[in-house]
Amino acid sequence: MSTTAPSGVSPAFLLSRSKESLSFAVVGLVVSTCVYGITILQAYTYYRNHGHDSTCMRSFVAFLFVLDTVSMVLTVDGIYEYVVVDFGDPLLLLKIPSSLAFEAAVGFLLGSLTQCFFAQRLWALSERNVPLVSTIVILALCSLGIGMRVSVHLYTDNNVFSFGSLEIRMLMGFANGLSALCDVVIVVALCCYLHSKRTGFKRTDSIIDRLIVYAVNRGVLTA
Repeated sequence: MSTTAPSGVSPAFLLSRSKESLSFAVVGLVVSTCVYGITILQAYTYYRNHGHDSTCMRSFVAFLFVLDTVSMVLTVDGIYEYVVVDFGDPLLLLKIPSSLAFEAAVGFLLGSLTQCFFAQRLWALSERNVPLVSTIVILALCSLGIGMRVSVHLYTDNNVFSFGSLEIRMLMGFANGLSALCDVVIVVALCCYLHSKRTGFKRTDSIIDRLIVYAVNRGVLTA
């Protein structure tokens, strides 16, 4: 895990890259904190209103919450290493903390598990539409696999210059693109199948409309 800058790189350029890395890190921390606050509220609301769900479902929700908490802790640890532990040394600031590599892996795992959960819901809602559910699962697993490949690279070759290479940028683009496409497929499928369940009764249709709005909002947030 080398932290040596390429030969011929000026100190001014190193400082510029360090500032760039720190700016992205701080913005990411703020966004992550906001999203984590939403996660806490969702977890509290779920266990308060759906405490009678199956043990398997409650355990799955708890596992997702733990993963989100781990992701938040790793993010804070990575920023702490940047702004406290390595403060004042531009060369060390060019090193990507290992905690951020693990956080990336946890993030991709969390996203894929959530997508597979919605695939399971669509399996029942669509009355076992194999092509649809298979497409969602394949997209989720492909995104996870590529994301893990990027995470391993961040851990083994943790220099920001290496992270900016064409290969890694392409892999990140594929991973995020496949994940976004998977979210779009899920949202469109949920909206279509929920709309097909409309009965003509005002109360029932109102509930379905709210579920459709929830599905769209969920897709916008994650995609």
